[in-house]
Amino acid sequence: MRGAPRAATPSRSSGAESSERSERPQRPRAAGPERSERPQRPRAGDPVSSVEGAVSAVPAPTRRAVRRSRDDVVRVAGRLFAERGFHGTSMRDLGDELGLLGSSLYAHIGSKNELLVEIIEEGAGLFQSLADQVAASGTAPREQLRRLVVGHVAIVTDNLDRAATLLNEGRHLPEGDRGRIVAMRDRYQDAYRTVLAGGIAAGDFRAGLDVHVAATFVLSLLNALDRWYDPAGARQPEAIAELLFDFVVRGLEP
Repeated sequence: MRGAPRAATPSRSSGAESSERSERPQRPRAAGPERSERPQRPRAGDPVSSVEGAVSAVPAPTRRAVRRSRDDVVRVAGRLFAERGFHGTSMRDLGDELGLLGSSLYAHIGSKNELLVEIIEEGAGLFQSLADQVAASGTAPREQLRRLVVGHVAIVTDNLDRAATLLNEGRHLPEGDRGRIVAMRDRYQDAYRTVLAGGIAAGDFRAGLDVHVAATFVLSLLNALDRWYDPAGARQPEAIAELLFDFVVRGLEP
């Protein structure tokens, strides 16, 4: 009905309103002091972050991270055999010298015996090649003997470790390989006997000379070279070779 008064809606008091607001759960604010407590992302050029980044970028060190070839293994084994003897050298010694762990070392070589055979066979091959070259030269017996002596000295002084292993450790060769190496040694000794016999026939050396004893004497003299030759000494290998030849040939002449 027009003109009738509208019922008045009771208004909330300010006290009740504030009480109700205080009871409502508060929504957490997105921004506030807590943000300042989060770790800050390092900025480019920041010296601290640069150092930390560099440290984290460095890989952890790996033990014995080295590369070696089979030639390295053979070379170092020859040196150790010459210095310590075959039985005085272990595979661990060899690995330590090369900076290789056991598995890496055995990737190059099967056993210590295998190394010994290879070193000695290579050394014997050098001497046999020398004898073959001298025999093919066609020169007079006296000159052939000089070439054998000079060549022998050169092989020893250029390959001290290998020569020392050949001359001093051959007794440790496995049975299956010893016969082959001994046959190479005998062929080399035969070269000296042949030259001495030719020198006797040509009148260069004394008649009635026992070529077997004379060849053994000459080779014994030459094979002792690795025990006293000093690479840092005053005498050069060429001078030593000529001195030894002069000593030998004077004992062979008529």
